[in-house]
Amino acid sequence: MTHFCPACWHTVEPGAASCPHCRSDLAALDQRPFVVKLIAALHHPEPATRERAAHLLGELRDPAAVTPLGEVLRATSEPFLAAEIVTALGKIEDAAAEPLVMRALQHHASVVRLAALRALVRRGESTAALALRQAAHDPSPSVRRLAREMEEERRQC
Repeated sequence: MTHFCPACWHTVEPGAASCPHCRSDLAALDQRPFVVKLIAALHHPEPATRERAAHLLGELRDPAAVTPLGEVLRATSEPFLAAEIVTALGKIEDAAAEPLVMRALQHHASVVRLAALRALVRRGESTAALALRQAAHDPSPSVRRLAREMEEERRQC
């Protein structure tokens, strides 16, 4: 198993007291709150770890994660990470999260736009109506189809 320094993400030997690259105290870094560790893991060198961190931040629904999630969303070129971040932001009840998710409706990857649509429809009636209206004209047939299905569900409720 490869071990990484949670400060600089260079590899470290198991059981090392400090990182040989950045000299960080690994025991002190291990004592940080879980949310802080997850936010740091958004920059982990392994893509699956970044996605898991985003997912868990959404499950925790901690507003402290909104800004770091938004920064990674803007910087990443990985569509599946972006989609996981959008899903996480959709779960966090913070006013700063909604504009980030709305902006994701314009993302170049349809998987991100699908995640944004699902997240926005869950957020409330006015947000849902706006998202569904926009998604009805999306270039992707899968986004348009989901918008139609969600609109139909809203009418039946």
